[in-house]
Amino acid sequence: MFKISLFSMMFFFGAIVPAKEVRHLDVSPEDCQFSQCAPAERPFKNGEELIYKLSYSLGFMNLNAGEVVFRLEDKGTTYKLTAKGRTYKGYEWFFKVRDYYETDVDKQTLQPIHAIRDIQEGDYKMYEETDFGNNQVKVRRGNNASDLGDAEVFDLKNCVSDVLSLLYVLRTADAKTMKVGTELPMSVFIDKEEFNLKMTYKGKNSNKKIPGLGRFKTMVFEPEVVKGTVFKGEKGMKVWVSDDANKIPMMIKSPVSVGSIKATLKSYKNLRY
Repeated sequence: MFKISLFSMMFFFGAIVPAKEVRHLDVSPEDCQFSQCAPAERPFKNGEELIYKLSYSLGFMNLNAGEVVFRLEDKGTTYKLTAKGRTYKGYEWFFKVRDYYETDVDKQTLQPIHAIRDIQEGDYKMYEETDFGNNQVKVRRGNNASDLGDAEVFDLKNCVSDVLSLLYVLRTADAKTMKVGTELPMSVFIDKEEFNLKMTYKGKNSNKKIPGLGRFKTMVFEPEVVKGTVFKGEKGMKVWVSDDANKIPMMIKSPVSVGSIKATLKSYKNLRY
């Protein structure tokens, strides 16, 4: 489970895996000037690419495990979002990962329309296609694209993101209106369930070191995760976001049941600002 979550967490809330305890929250969007249903800003543009390095730490040991590449493509009325995660060759003797996420979102609302998850982690394989619309989701799952089962239908209560589109939706929050303690509510649909969680603004770090890139002005957030077999509790994950108009996640770090995992921005291109 640790190995899978090392990569899943980089999809920003892939940490929301089936867990023993789930807490559904009632947080009002009006309290934080943020709406997942109708985000106002677009701090990204066609061709944006963000690459993150993933690592695992335990005591004095630090293991660079792999990387994830995020890309955004403007398709006219929609955005095509993709994320590819893979282990480095030197890590594959321990555990090999080849993950691919793809989501088409409505350009006006950033609500997901169609999503694909193609997961290959060790001996585990799963291919999933999800269609969103009319307050429902239809999920088909199998071992690969040619082996999908019948669709399962789930009703939605809220405007909801899938795990990939949520990363971009959260970047639209108006940082200028935030005060320390501001909570951003978020609804995400993953693994056939809708979760209502929050991310808390913790303040600023004006001299955050990002290895390989330098020092940056950042905003610090604490996302809520689902307590289970990997994460110790709902708190502990921290996200450093660039304190500028792009609002790029620069580093994500979280304690796990043994050690800690970290995703660090390695490179970027085609930023809007």
